[in-house]
Amino acid sequence: MSPREALARVTADEPNDLCHPILISFASAFLDQLGSLVVNAPGLATGYLLLALATVAFPGTATFMSEDLLVKALLKEHSVVATGLLIATALNGLTLFRTWKRIFLGPPSAHAPNLARVADVQPRERWTGAALMFALLVGGLAPTPLLLLRAGLRASNHRTSPPPND
Repeated sequence: MSPREALARVTADEPNDLCHPILISFASAFLDQLGSLVVNAPGLATGYLLLALATVAFPGTATFMSEDLLVKALLKEHSVVATGLLIATALNGLTLFRTWKRIFLGPPSAHAPNLARVADVQPRERWTGAALMFALLVGGLAPTPLLLLRAGLRASNHRTSPPPND
């Protein structure tokens, strides 16, 4: 089955869930067959962008701190590996942003007229996505309370553990 046949088959069904645009993007080998989905699915576009930024450890997200610590540790001992990691992260960020721009902000495609029927996220999906994005942003913008909570849990765990038998 060619990518165009797969795209036509996926878009022929009634879109009623969050996975529909994802299925379209996997069924299409050419990103130019997608475009202007932000008009019909602004919540999906926002979620895709924020989660893509968190994936590449954008500052302000919870993954930034771990990526920063990893790069700092690698720079001391393995600067070549750290350079490769930074280049790969930058390329991943550019690729995800270009993909988001093409899928959601690009011009409408003449090859896929049924993309206008793509529905935005449902309320239950919106609340779940909002909670996930809130956790990612709070963990990145204010990590201290989370780290103190972790340290307190670790301390209470060590106090309640039985002494080792010698």
